[in-house]
Amino acid sequence: MISLDYCIKKASSLPFIKGQKRLWSVIVDRRGRLVSESGNSYSQTHTQMFHYSRRVGSPEKCYLHSEISAILRDRNRKGYKIITARVDSLGNPCLAAPCLSCQLAIKEATNLKAIEFSV
Repeated sequence: MISLDYCIKKASSLPFIKGQKRLWSVIVDRRGRLVSESGNSYSQTHTQMFHYSRRVGSPEKCYLHSEISAILRDRNRKGYKIITARVDSLGNPCLAAPCLSCQLAIKEATNLKAIEFSV
């Protein structure tokens, strides 16, 4: 069963680069089994990310967020819950609430029933 601790470990394993946030998101089914997972990208863009960021008034935030990337990888739409974690430079958990773009995508493009994030 995948938990928030799993996301924190995965986010901690990402390389620390000043000015970039280390986030990891997973989507699980009703039984807690992994459906998809992904981290933030500061080099990749995607049309869906641009679409949602433009709709909330932030078109400059077109780089692929971990939540949107995990949603795109859940092709069969079997996900029940999305879990997101962010860590600081020392590996301590930080607030990882989905941004407005990701909230809109979760609401409109998925059947996800629950959101869990680190605080």
